[in-house]
Amino acid sequence: MIEIYPSKLEGAPLERHPLHQATTLEGWLKAKVPSYEPRSVPPISILVNDNLVEPAQWSETEVGPADQVSIYIEPKGSALKTMFKPGPLAKLFGLGNPFDPATPDLPSTQNRTSRDIDLSTVKGNKVALNDIIPELAGSPKRYPDLLLPIHRYFGSEREQWSELLLCVGKGRYQILPSDIMVGDTPIASLGNTASYKIFEPGADLSGETACVWWHSAKEVGSTSTGSAGLTLTTTTSVAQEATAATVQFAGHVLTVPESAGWFPHGWAAGMIARIEVLYPYTFTAPADGGATVISGDHVPMLKPSVGMKLEITGANAGEYVVASYRPFVPGVPAVPGSASTVTGNSAPTRYDFNVTPLSFTLGIGAQAFPILLNTATTNLAGLVSAMNAALNGTGLVASATGGMLKVAEAAVPFSGNSLSLTAAASVIFGSAPVFVTGVKTEAASAAQPAQMTLAYDGGAPAIGLQTGVLWSCIGYRELRYRITAVSDDAADDDDETDEDESHGPSAITVERLTDSGSSDTAWAGFDALESNSSTIVLDGSTTEGDWSGPYAAVPPKERTRRLELDFFFPQGLVRYTEKNGNIRSHWAKVEVQYRDIETAGAWTSRTYTFEAMTPDQIAFTRSFALPASMRPEVRVRRIGEESTSSNKQDRIQWYGLKGRIARAPTRYEGVTVMAVYIKGSNRLSAQSETMVSTRPTRILPVRRGGAWAGDEPTRSIAPWVFHVGKSIGYLDDDLHLAEFDRLSPTWDARGDTFDLTVADQSTVIECMNKALAAGFAEVTIDRGQIRPVRDQARSVFEHMYTPQNMTGNLVRNFTTVRPDDYDGVEVEYVDESTWQKETVTCLLPGDAGSKVEKITLDGVVNRDRAWRIGMRQRRRQKYQRRFYSWSTELDGLNSSYLSYCAVADDIPGYGQSAILEGITRGNGRILLESSEPLAWEQGAAHVVGLRRPDGTLSGPWAARRVDEYRLTIADDLDFEPDLSWDVEPPHLLFGEISRWCYPVLVKSIEPGDFSADIEGVNYDARVYLDDDNNAPN
Repeated sequence: MIEIYPSKLEGAPLERHPLHQATTLEGWLKAKVPSYEPRSVPPISILVNDNLVEPAQWSETEVGPADQVSIYIEPKGSALKTMFKPGPLAKLFGLGNPFDPATPDLPSTQNRTSRDIDLSTVKGNKVALNDIIPELAGSPKRYPDLLLPIHRYFGSEREQWSELLLCVGKGRYQILPSDIMVGDTPIASLGNTASYKIFEPGADLSGETACVWWHSAKEVGSTSTGSAGLTLTTTTSVAQEATAATVQFAGHVLTVPESAGWFPHGWAAGMIARIEVLYPYTFTAPADGGATVISGDHVPMLKPSVGMKLEITGANAGEYVVASYRPFVPGVPAVPGSASTVTGNSAPTRYDFNVTPLSFTLGIGAQAFPILLNTATTNLAGLVSAMNAALNGTGLVASATGGMLKVAEAAVPFSGNSLSLTAAASVIFGSAPVFVTGVKTEAASAAQPAQMTLAYDGGAPAIGLQTGVLWSCIGYRELRYRITAVSDDAADDDDETDEDESHGPSAITVERLTDSGSSDTAWAGFDALESNSSTIVLDGSTTEGDWSGPYAAVPPKERTRRLELDFFFPQGLVRYTEKNGNIRSHWAKVEVQYRDIETAGAWTSRTYTFEAMTPDQIAFTRSFALPASMRPEVRVRRIGEESTSSNKQDRIQWYGLKGRIARAPTRYEGVTVMAVYIKGSNRLSAQSETMVSTRPTRILPVRRGGAWAGDEPTRSIAPWVFHVGKSIGYLDDDLHLAEFDRLSPTWDARGDTFDLTVADQSTVIECMNKALAAGFAEVTIDRGQIRPVRDQARSVFEHMYTPQNMTGNLVRNFTTVRPDDYDGVEVEYVDESTWQKETVTCLLPGDAGSKVEKITLDGVVNRDRAWRIGMRQRRRQKYQRRFYSWSTELDGLNSSYLSYCAVADDIPGYGQSAILEGITRGNGRILLESSEPLAWEQGAAHVVGLRRPDGTLSGPWAARRVDEYRLTIADDLDFEPDLSWDVEPPHLLFGEISRWCYPVLVKSIEPGDFSADIEGVNYDARVYLDDDNNAPN
């Protein structure tokens, strides 16, 4: 059994269809519903034996007589409307029929005592976690939502960049440079301090840095005391830096010469120091444009190897990786070499080659030379002469030795290759010639110094480095050395003198540490050098620092492989000379330690040295990769105490801690995304970075000339309504396109647009009604189609209702003016000039405005248009105070919401109704005969209207009296009355021209069993008088 229900609410089925044989669900639908077609979102849902069947399975799901099939009508379309038509199923036009015209609710006008936050006026880019993705209709101003946390970093010491990834909205948009604002400034006016990129829905963002998710730890940053970050403090137990004027380097020992000072008191074995000492290296740019070559006598001291991670200070400072290394190659002396030879083992057997020529091949190495002897030679000397003639240009020479023929390389350089002969040569060389392979001539070669090339961490060759003989310090990254021994001449004081002669050791012994912290046992030590510019500073392991932290870099259950830290110098970083106050470069150092918070293992350290020469505020961002994915906790401390001298400014504040989370999407399907890059400068306040707004224009399919014209940027009302409907599965057949096409030119000509950010839950009909309200229209569902109805000034009646087709009396009600009635309307809207909520008061002449009805308009951003809608409502309050209700048989279903109808009753003094009983044409006039006597008023103009077979009104026509039952009208009647009584004959509505009918706008139609109850309100042209006026200033 197949049962059809009008909705999923409780109630009995409206239809039952027995199944006599097995069939598929789709097969049954095609047989019963001619207009059926498969859809992804159909207007019905089907349950088989109480189990929901997905639409994609209807073509495969078989049902038979034993199955219970329930079909529920969803209020979205007309696929089954052919089932619901007069005839055996006419009762379905009764209550609950989903295809009956529906009267929409008017926009809410209640006075509210509380309201939700209206996010459309909240300024600033926010994170809208778990909120609805906004959709934009038309061109509203919007502060797009943040898709990821803002990423702030310092691109240089004086430039903080902010990267924002923003969701403009669902769908596609046209966004022009003039549409984007940072604060109240167009982004185009900011020059290179701001830029943006727009990404269509689903576009690949993998190349955008704004697409990276950086989580900022809330514990690090500005404090309640007003500082920009966490101030780093340090307590030191010994002096951190060697202050000796000169240091001698030789092998593993560093010595301070006599009278040049001492190493700091308290330095001892086990401490780790950073040692920077400059040696001369030759930096050469190769002609092929490859990596810069570093060579010189001191390269072997470094013990470089491919893959070794280096740090360079001084010239060409930076971090590199050894890409290639060639060790020192000593010079090679010259080798003169010797000739390769072949000598016969017996004398030639003949010399008469003119009679019988001799041909053979003589080879040396890979070369082969054909030899032809064809002259008469009488002896060995003649043969030698003939051979040399044949060997001309081969580099070989023939001679005689001991009565035998010999061929040898003529001169240096000798090849070192052996000679060879073919068998025919035995005539002159004998059967077993003697071959001797000479020694290859070698030129002398000069010694080649050791050299290496470098690459960056990413693998790119280090090209373009400064060239020449430059002074640099090169070693494992961080240039760390462990003190293994100190000289024993340190003293707290020398008791033999009155002076304080406390001092540290004069020499220390060190071993080099690799970048991983292990000892480099293969290192032979420093080349001998005396330096007055070396820097020897203890690192963090010898500093009793005050740690800030540890703090988790990412939230629980998240992991990262990269950290980023910001350090802020609120007083700059500078040293002043004591003599004249000139500024000099100064440095400061911090140590960063991290470990996996889950394992709480050993800390891993990184140190950063910052150097600058400025009293202005500066900041640095440092980023580094972690060895493995983890949830790190990070702590930071200063290395070296903050200077208390007025000549040095080196305060450090920990400004930010960020962890990169790899789960950020690289595509955002269905939404338009905007990446914005803003550089902090004197052009922008700090708050502007989260004040990025845009006024995009929605791109939607539009119609032109009664057909679809493709996707275009549009603010028009109709395209948005189409989009709302189609977003839930409606097709063109579900939309009354002809009526939209008729109204769209009116809206466009008037400038009626709909500009709204839809960011809250609402029903489809609410969304449509909001848009249509901007054009004085509302939505109805008329015979299964979405149909717009615009309330506007009317001049042509649609249908006629009189006692002739009413099943009861016409009920008229009138509302009198009461003291508590509204005497004004106040419209609240968002104005496009300020994008703030504004109000406009709508009053008629004589209104005091003591009690106003408050209306909120969504999507109307123009003051004049908001005022027009408010005035329309005010005029309704004043001029639409008469209400009508009547009942018919099925005639009432001819009308629809806001149909303009001529209505009459049988009260004397108003219109009279009758049946047309006769019609005669002649002399340019039409004679009409009424079934009822007609009351004529002396001296008054009268009219008559006729009801066509479809219920519409023809006329009113000016009437001339013939007699009590007959009248004439001009021969302009627009239909041919049928008086055969095969169908109901036309009705007449007659009366004095000003009172012949009640003009009524239909407000509701309530179907019943073969009946319809209709309600309406009086039509008054004064309601529309302000539709084209402008609001007073």
